[in-house]
Amino acid sequence: MKLFSRVPGLAALAAAALMFLVSCSFITQRGKTEKKVDTESEMASDKIKITDTTSSETIPAGEGQTVGYIPVNYEDFKAMWLSQFDMQNIYVSGGRQRDEAGFKTYAKQIVKNIKNAGFNTVIVQVRPYADSMYPSEYYPMSSMATGSYGRQADYDPFAIILEAAHAEGLSVQAWINPMRAMLDSEISSVGKQYLIRQWYDDTATRGKYIVNVSGRWYLNPAYEQVRQLIINGAREILEKYEVDGLHMDDYFYPY
Repeated sequence: MKLFSRVPGLAALAAAALMFLVSCSFITQRGKTEKKVDTESEMASDKIKITDTTSSETIPAGEGQTVGYIPVNYEDFKAMWLSQFDMQNIYVSGGRQRDEAGFKTYAKQIVKNIKNAGFNTVIVQVRPYADSMYPSEYYPMSSMATGSYGRQADYDPFAIILEAAHAEGLSVQAWINPMRAMLDSEISSVGKQYLIRQWYDDTATRGKYIVNVSGRWYLNPAYEQVRQLIINGAREILEKYEVDGLHMDDYFYPY
């Protein structure tokens, strides 16, 4: 698996997540290829082989994974980002989650367009505001995916995108914004089973584990409990889905 971090000042948080990945033997080794990925036929031959340097076992399968799944990564990295803004009108129709059949049709066309445009990797935003684009144990469903906070998903949109992208031979990385959370006007709609809502309701943790700046809440990584939530969310993605990388980018932490 890959973990990307572009903010040196928050290296400690990235290192904590990376330590988790190492402890679970999710290690990426860059393979060697002699030619670039220029044609569709070359995509398969230029896949980077992912091996575990700490044991002889294959990557363990989690929920939704196949035994011995080998992540798909390319030496010639050509990536397209799919943000929540790109996808919000695909996820939602008429103020609610789009019907599953309609979403599958859009998802297949989107990844086909990405491939036809010459890309081999898609980076899908799954956690923009301390929420989730897939059913999560740790984070509420995003309003971008269901129309509003407080709603559960009728199906898993990220699983559909992942399956469609892999069917086209694309590498898929899950993209998380680790600290930015929802607006002050939205957080009270989040279910009380989620830690972020519990921290908001508790006067001892509101303003400590989560902080409000200009009407938006942020997770405060100065505290172990908050860092553990972020790591648990990363763990969940890696165990639940056959993603080919974990992309940690755009921290959006106020300063």
